[in-house]
Amino acid sequence: HAVLSDFGLSRRTSALSESSPVGGSQRYMAPEVMFERFGYASDVYSFALLMWTLAYGRLCFAEYTAPQVIFFLQSNPATFRPALSAPPTLDLSTVAEVPEHIWEPIKELIQECWHAETVCRPTMGEVVGLLHSVAPTAASAAMSAAV
Repeated sequence: HAVLSDFGLSRRTSALSESSPVGGSQRYMAPEVMFERFGYASDVYSFALLMWTLAYGRLCFAEYTAPQVIFFLQSNPATFRPALSAPPTLDLSTVAEVPEHIWEPIKELIQECWHAETVCRPTMGEVVGLLHSVAPTAASAAMSAAV
């Protein structure tokens, strides 16, 4: 049984931190959150970036500072996303490698989850169902790694 939690609202952060006043890491916030529009679809977007982070084994948008991420999300809310090439071969002592035969469906799921239009994103229930249909064992392992 996997549980994914966000502790962004659990404490107040300083203005210098990477956390937003509304909670959470700016690197993982949906574009609509930058315009103070919140909803379940925003969490689905953030989950897509978490899946990307797990697949690539590095911080999302690591090449940018948090203020740059905010600027790019506000300027290009429909297109500012990390690259989705095949995940590199990783040091398996720190992250789980995504097998080639399930990468394409996972890649498609990530793209659906970070869709620019919130109404086009799947629900978290649909995400879990899709993960289990692609690779039940890998889905459970990925969800456990996220916790």
